Amino acid sequence: MIDDVKTLISGAAGYTIPATDAVLLSYLWDSEGQKIINDTNQPEVPAELDGLQTRRTAGEYIKLRKKAILGDDGAQVAKSIKEGDVSVELAGETDAERLDSLFAALTEDRGETACFRKLRW
Repeated sequence: MIDDVKTLISGAAGYTIPATDAVLLSYLWDSEGQKIINDTNQPEVPAELDGLQTRRTAGEYIKLRKKAILGDDGAQVAKSIKEGDVSVELAGETDAERLDSLFAALTEDRGETACFRKLRW
C-alpha cells in the first residue's frame, strides 16, 4: 500500500520520502482511493485497482513535492521505467521535464476503472 508508493517514488525519482510527509502521503492515498470509489460506485477500492491507487498517489506526491525532489543539486530522475513486460520512456531533456513526464505517466487515465463500475438505481 503506502510502502509501495514510497518504493515507486524512490525507484523512479531517487527521492526518499521523509517521515514528516507520512500524513501527506496518507491523505493522498485516501483521496485517490475515494476518487476510485466515486468512479466505480463500489463500497471500497477493488483489490485489482490497488496498483492504480498506488500509481496515482505517487504521481500526486511527485507533483506536490517537485521542488523538494529536484532539490538544490538536482535529482537523478530515471529516463525509463520497466516492470515486467511494461516499459515507460520518460520524455524530456532535464530532470524537471522528466519529472513532469513521470507525473503524467503515473496519473494517466487508461480506463482501468471502467470494468468495475456499478450502476446506481
